[in-house]
Amino acid sequence: MSTLTVAGARKVTLAELGSGPPLLYLHDLIDIHSATPEWQPYHRRLAEHFRVIAPAFAGCAGSDEDEDALGPDD
Repeated sequence: MSTLTVAGARKVTLAELGSGPPLLYLHDLIDIHSATPEWQPYHRRLAEHFRVIAPAFAGCAGSDEDEDALGPDD
């Protein structure tokens, strides 16, 4: 896990796994950064071919809150 600062001040927690071309993975309510902090089998399978980059949404896993974000779709 690492932390990235965006928009000048807001911190976003990143999880990364694997190597190769980057693949951005946005979590849902039941996987990494949410109900479980562990990589799931499908994440590990993707990481065999890609560098999986998974930012935690606002308010999840140490990422700063964002009052304008009402849910993952925001």
